[in-house]
Order: sequence, then C-alpha cells, then structure tokens
Amino acid sequence: MRVADELIAEIRQRTSIVQVIADYVALRKAGRNYVGLCPFHAERTPSFTVNEEKEIFHCFGCGAGGNVFHFLMRHENLTFQEALKLLADRLGVALRTSPGEARRASEAEALYELNQKAAAYYHRLLLESPEGERGRAYLAERGVTEATIREYELGYAPERWDGLAGYLAGQGVSPEAAERLGLIVLRDGRGVDRFRRRVIFPIRNLTGRVVGFGGRTLGEELPKYLNSPDSAIYHKGKLLYGLHVAKGPIRSADLAIIVEGYFDLLMLHQLGLRNAVATLGTALTPDHVRLLQRFTRTIVTFFDGDEAGTKATARSLELFLEEGVQARVALLPRGMDPDSFGRAAGAEGLRRQVAQALPVADFFIRQALQAHDSRTPQGKAGVVEAVGPILRKIRSEVERSVYVRRLAELLELDEPVILRALRALPAEGGAPPVPPSGRSAAAEAGGLLTLEEMILKLLLEKPGLQGLADGQELAEAFTVEGARGLYLWLRDAGERPDLSRAALELEEGPALALLHKLAVAELELPQGQARKMLTDCVRRLKRDRIRQQRMALRREIGEASEQGDTARLRELQTELNRLTELERELVRGSAA
Repeated sequence: MRVADELIAEIRQRTSIVQVIADYVALRKAGRNYVGLCPFHAERTPSFTVNEEKEIFHCFGCGAGGNVFHFLMRHENLTFQEALKLLADRLGVALRTSPGEARRASEAEALYELNQKAAAYYHRLLLESPEGERGRAYLAERGVTEATIREYELGYAPERWDGLAGYLAGQGVSPEAAERLGLIVLRDGRGVDRFRRRVIFPIRNLTGRVVGFGGRTLGEELPKYLNSPDSAIYHKGKLLYGLHVAKGPIRSADLAIIVEGYFDLLMLHQLGLRNAVATLGTALTPDHVRLLQRFTRTIVTFFDGDEAGTKATARSLELFLEEGVQARVALLPRGMDPDSFGRAAGAEGLRRQVAQALPVADFFIRQALQAHDSRTPQGKAGVVEAVGPILRKIRSEVERSVYVRRLAELLELDEPVILRALRALPAEGGAPPVPPSGRSAAAEAGGLLTLEEMILKLLLEKPGLQGLADGQELAEAFTVEGARGLYLWLRDAGERPDLSRAALELEEGPALALLHKLAVAELELPQGQARKMLTDCVRRLKRDRIRQQRMALRREIGEASEQGDTARLRELQTELNRLTELERELVRGSAA
C-alpha cells in the first residue's frame, strides 16, 4: 500500500506523540520534555524522553528513538503501513491507495496463498503418506517431536520429480507462478519440483505467513540444505527463522538467542528456550540486527563449536558493536552445535551456557590470547592489534576503560601503554577513537554530550550558525558513528532543518539514531554564548584530528627512516611541519 507523502505528513502532524505514547508509558513533564520508564528495556530510573515540539522520542538507556510511527512499529511489532493505518483510524482518516498499489497487494496475497498450499502439501505428506515415513524416521532420530512438527508445519518433499508440480497444477496454479516462488523449475515447458527427498521447513514472516522454504536432504545430494530463492515476498537477508514464534518470548526475556540452523532452533524451542531465532543459511546482516532491535537490544550468539562457528561469531559480534547492540557469546564444546548439545545436556544445560555467555570484548580477548604468545613482546603487540579495533568500537567510555585495564593486567603492561597503542591503530570505518583525555568543558556544559555531539546539537538548535562549522575538512573530522552523516544532512538542510523529513532522507541507522538523541537532549546555553561555544568546539575537534594525523605521520617517518627512504622522509617531514603550523594557528585562535 503506497500512501502519498502529503497524507503521511498530515497524519503525523495531527497526531500528538505524547498522547499516543502516554497510552503505553506513564509520562511526566520535565522542562520541555516528558519522561518515563522505557517500555523497551528494564530500568528503575526514567531515561525515556518525549519531545512534543519536535515529535520525537529517545531513550538514553537503550538508544531506542524515532517518531510516533517508529514507536508503534517497535512497541506493537507493526510494519510502517500497519502503524500508519492504526494512527489513521485513530484520527478517522481514510487511507487512499492507487489502483497500481491495490494490484500489487493482490499479487502478493496470491503468492502467500500459493506458498501456503505448498506448505500444506508437504506437511500432509510427512504426517500421512507412506512416502513421508522416511522423513518421520529422520525427524524422530533428530529428536523432533510430533508437537514440534505440527507447530512449525514441517513437511516432506518426495523423491518424485513432479510431486508438488502435479499437485499445484491440479489446484489450478500456473507453472509460471510456482516458478516465481522457486517451488518448481521449468524444463522444456514442464514443471519439475525444486525440493525432492528433503525434510521441508516452511519459513514465515513476522505475521506468520509462509514466504519461502528450506529443505534438508535425506540422501547424499548437495547442497545439504537448500533454500527458496529470493522472491517478491522472500528476502533471506531480512528474515530470521522462528521469529514469528519467538518475538513475544524475546520481548518478555529482553533477550534474543541467535543460532545457525533449523534443527538448532527447533531443539531450543522444544526445550523451552523459545526466545531463539535462526539465520537462513546466510551470514548475519544489518537488517537482521535491526529486525531484532524491534524486540530487544540484548543478544546472545549460540553458534557451532568449530572453526566456522567461531568465524561466524566474530563477524556477527563486530556487526553488533557497529549497531550498538549488547551482545554476548555462548560457547560450545568443539564439534557440538546447539542441537546436539541440547539433546545431551537438556534445557538446564542450555540455560547454563546462555547464562555464562561472554561479553563481546571478553570473547575477542580470549581468542587473541589463544592466537598469540602473550609472554613475548611480539605476542603482546599481536594481542593489542587483534583486540584494539574491537575496543575502539565500544561506545561506552566507561566500558572501554574497564577492558583497557583488564587487557593491561593480562599482558602485564601499564594502562597508558595500552591506550597509546590503541590510539596508534589506524581508524576503521567511523570507529570512535579512544579519547585522549577527559570530557571537554563544552561537553560538561551539555551534560552527557560529547564534543562531536555538542557541535551537532548546536547546529540543530541554532542552524543560523551553520557558517561557523562548514567545510569538508570539518566533515572528515567527525569519527563517532553516525556523526558525519548527520552533519552533512544538517549542512544540506540549511537554516530550517525539517526533522519530520529526517526519517525519509536519513537511512535507518546511526545518523538517524543520533539525531533522535540530540533532538530531545537538554542544552541550557547562557545568553549569546552559542556562537562562542560552537567556535570553540569546532576548533578543538579540528585540533584533535590534526593531532591524530601528526601521530600517524610520526610513525610513517620512523618507518621511512629505518628503510633509508630519504625522498619519502622529506615528503613526510614537510607534511608534518604543515600540520604543526595548522595546530599552532588553531591554538592562537583559541587564545585570541
């Protein structure tokens, strides 16, 4: 359903975000904002803030934020269209759709119904037919109960080449429609089943509708697992198996467990850990993480205890850090997966492994210590180089400092040595650097705002000062995740940034989350001090960037000197002198 932007804007403007959220959260007035206990995570002190003027909410505890649509989508597990309809009904506004949109909705409905026909066919064969005996025996061997088979509508695809194709033809389904969903393959005008001699796992979306299938072979055919291809209603990088069942338990537990396989998921659910979901034969994606963040910001990975599982864990944990998720790692004995471990250790054993899960940084420190001999200078350096990029991605300065101290103790080094080594590491994709000192005076004036956040907050509140903070040089100085993207959006928005359009113009991610946080942050400025504070903050940010560049140049100068590369040495020294003079100019400017 495509609704005109003007109608969406009208619904948003006519809706009081405070009144809507007050239906779910007890709010009290606090200055220009309303505050209450966050409905998205457990807390005792209110950190959930709503600003009616800017039509935005933000939780300083878990990071949830957005407009009234985002709130309903997250709290009620709705799509945008569903949240829009709910608010339209509340206002008595009729949603108008174009004939083209109505046709596309009808086509999607037909695809859902076709998939459900296929699911029912496979399920009936598994439970009732002689052909399904092989599938029933295999599932029994894997410890899957009949109750689980019925709940997840597991099925069996027979060995026949045209079992499903013939059934669907008898139901009046065109071969072309079945091919679009990957149910059959057309060969010489005839339909041939895609899935044969396989146990079938229907894959459902959040509302429980069948969007695709996975199949596990019972023979020697490859691949061992076969999934439906992407289609108009199925995108494996955006779906998690079992989430339609797990979403309620995840919200209740404020915890999601991620496993890799269908059988891992079924065993955990069967043993009572129903807050588990599984990836669909693909690496975890940012879309997966954002989908889970609608229900919780606490995740435990429970991957196989082999080298491939360890690598998958490492990739997913870095993604969690980038997305600001609190993640931990449940470890398994080598050679075991959650399915086999659950059958051996039972529900209590699984719960114990989840409870003992390691925080992200602990996992990477553990891996680095296993890979390097920390008794040697080279080994110590190797550990720091391996763990450093991970520590730099930890957003909490307090949490980061705890791990720096722990790493120093494990390596028998002084903390300042670790800190210098971390700052010397090359920056990666927006990872925040380790702060060289305490908070700036400007940051203290803004309560909990960092230097970069203070600049953005001032530009948000006083867009007329944009000229004091313009230029590509400043854009490149931002290092906190999302800060550069938000700065560029504010710069392009000019003197009248429209926050209501931010969700359309900024992709869902760090920049939009940072905007929501800053929009509700309180900032009391002394009369006439905004210009001076912005100038000071910009100057300091540029100075910090120059200092980082000088440190990197000194390292390169040392390497060029060791290699006897005099031409390179002269070039680097010239650049270092230029940066030194730039820093002096900034210092003189701040003293003026």
